[in-house]
Amino acid sequence: MKRGLIILVLLFALPLVSAVPTFNLFNGEVLCSSDVETSYSIYVNVDNGTNSFNETGSVSSSGEYALVVGASEGYNISFYVDSVFVMTILYNESAWVRSQDLSLASDHDLCYEAPDNPPGGNPPSGDPPSGNPPSNPPSAYCGDGNCDSDESCSDCSEDCGQCPPPANDWDLSGPIVDVPQEGAVEVISIGGDYDLVMEGITTPFSIWDVSSENAKIDINGLTYEIPFEGTIEIEVGDYSVLASYLSNQDGKAKIAFNNAGIRAVSAFPGMAIVYWILGIIIFGVGVFFLVKWIKNRKSIMSNPKMPVKTALLKPSKGKGKIVNKKDRNLLSGPEN
Repeated sequence: MKRGLIILVLLFALPLVSAVPTFNLFNGEVLCSSDVETSYSIYVNVDNGTNSFNETGSVSSSGEYALVVGASEGYNISFYVDSVFVMTILYNESAWVRSQDLSLASDHDLCYEAPDNPPGGNPPSGDPPSGNPPSNPPSAYCGDGNCDSDESCSDCSEDCGQCPPPANDWDLSGPIVDVPQEGAVEVISIGGDYDLVMEGITTPFSIWDVSSENAKIDINGLTYEIPFEGTIEIEVGDYSVLASYLSNQDGKAKIAFNNAGIRAVSAFPGMAIVYWILGIIIFGVGVFFLVKWIKNRKSIMSNPKMPVKTALLKPSKGKGKIVNKKDRNLLSGPEN
C-alpha cells in the first residue's frame, strides 16, 4: 500500500518537475532623455490576436518599476506609461528576468516642459483695468502664443517652435555598428548592409524599406519591422538588442541600437534537457515499483490459503544454568 502511494505521488510530481516556469519579470526605469522619472503609473497589454489582458506594475520611490507577466510564446507585450503607448516586445518563455528601461518621447506628458515666458513680452498680470477697452488694441508680439506672419522659428521660437536641424547635419553612418555594453549607438541610414558588433562578435544585417512610417531589419534570417517612434527587441545570438526608430528626415532614418544584455535562455542552455532526463528517471522508477506491486497482489489473490510454516522450538545451547542428575531427580518429584 505504501509503495502504491509513493508511485501516485511520483506520477503527480512528474509534470511539476518537467515543466519550465512561463513568466517574465520586467524591471527598469522610465526615462525622459537621461532623467529618471518617479511619478507615473505603468501597465502592459498582453495580446496574441485572440486573447488579451492587462497587467499593472508597481513603482518604487526611486523611479524603478517591476511588473510580472505570465503568458506563452506568440504574445505581444505593449507597455503604457500614464496610459500613453511606449513600445511593444515579444513574450519570451525562456527569459525569466528581463531588464527593460522605457525611453519616453519628448512630447510625452512626463517629459514636456512649458517654455518660459520671454522677458519683456509678458502681458500685465492681475485684474484687467476697468472701463472700455482701447479702440486700437496692441499689435501682436513674440510670446503671445500665435506664430504670426512676421514671426518664424529663427526669431520667435516661443510661438513658432524650434527650427528643424538642417539636412546636412544628418550624415549617413558607416557600415560598422558597434553597440556598447551600456547606452546606445545611433545609425543614420537610407538602407544598406551593416555589421553589428557586440561583445567582440560581428553579425551582418541589413536595413531596408525605410519610410516615415517604419523601417525593416534583416538579421540571422529573420525580418523585423520597427514602427516610427517605436522600439522592438532583436535576438542576436546569445544577446538581445533594442532597436528604436527615433526620427526621419529627407528619407533618412535615425535608428538607435541598445544592448539589452544576455538572453536568459543562453544562461541556462541545458536546463530543459535536465528536466526531461529527471522526469524520465522518476517515471521509470514509478513504473518499476507499480509493476512489482501488481505482481505481488496477483500472487496473493491467486493463493488465498497459503501454508504457514511453523518452526520447532529447540532448546538453546550454552544458555541457562547446568543442572546435575541429582537435581533433575529432585525437580521431577518422587519416583513411583
